[in-house]
Amino acid sequence: MTSTRDPEYLERRLYRTILLAAIGLSIVSIVGNAVAGFPARVSLKWGLLVVVAAVAYRVDVRLPRRRRGTGAFYLFLILVFFPFAFVQSGGSANNGMGYAFIILVTVTYLFKGVPRVVMSALLTAVYLALLIVEHRVPELVMTYAAESQFVDRLVQVPLQFLAVFWIVRRFSRAYDDAVGELRAQSVTDSLTGLANRRHLQEVLNTEVAQATRYGTPLTVMIADIDRFKDINDSFGHPAGDAVLVDFAARITSHTRAADVVGRWGGEEFMVISAGSTAADGAHLAEKLRAVIGTTPFETVGHVTTSFGVAALREAESAERFVGRADEALYRAKQFGRNRVVTAETSDE
Repeated sequence: MTSTRDPEYLERRLYRTILLAAIGLSIVSIVGNAVAGFPARVSLKWGLLVVVAAVAYRVDVRLPRRRRGTGAFYLFLILVFFPFAFVQSGGSANNGMGYAFIILVTVTYLFKGVPRVVMSALLTAVYLALLIVEHRVPELVMTYAAESQFVDRLVQVPLQFLAVFWIVRRFSRAYDDAVGELRAQSVTDSLTGLANRRHLQEVLNTEVAQATRYGTPLTVMIADIDRFKDINDSFGHPAGDAVLVDFAARITSHTRAADVVGRWGGEEFMVISAGSTAADGAHLAEKLRAVIGTTPFETVGHVTTSFGVAALREAESAERFVGRADEALYRAKQFGRNRVVTAETSDE
């Protein structure tokens, strides 16, 4: 499945939105011109745009190599549609600048580097050339009564605003989706779906600051799967990954919603419990040890876990706080694994 943060996905999504907007804008313009009583020739450019945009949309859906289609469509807009619309709709006295702006906005979104510069420069050159032609050979540009031009603006200007709004809004949604996914990935362990080490460190710093300021209890627990290397060596890394995923699910299902659970690294997991004392942390660790150790894991069977628990001390840094939990975990390993050791007990 294509990720919503994939630049190609975002560009294709926006490009198709632009094509649909072109079709919709053209149809509304044709209907508006007919209702306003403008001659049929005024709507020829819109009919042509409907056909070209529909073909471009079909090509983009069916063919994976969209780049050439996008470039061809924009060359049509700049070299054919825009000049035709300028000349046929009354020149600079009409709404050509508005459509030039829409083209420029979408070119900026869809193209990068040299193609973006070339398309923008080409649009600028075409518009300047049309202005020169209008000034030097005014008879080439069709003229309309001031009343007709006014009525046309009443229809076209709101449509231009609507088209820009829709295109930018659609791109903003795609951008927000991408940012949301990137943010989630930046704080999430890709294998287990839990908080990653970076996010755990951020939460620790925040919780330590809060607990220190308000004098509330805080505990941190580090859990380490015993002899995890043997699991990988005996059953393979896919089986080891499956154990990590199941392990993460078991911890999450037996902790509070307020607890922050994450993968500290490798086969180590961390639980940050705001408002919990050392006794609360030890009790939770014992419960998790039993839950993990009594129910066999698929493929590998029974797995045991060692736990190190620490309660925050007055004026203690986050680094020292975690360090004491890690030292308690080391003691649990030394004492034979499959046990809970608190930092307070190990310090005695």
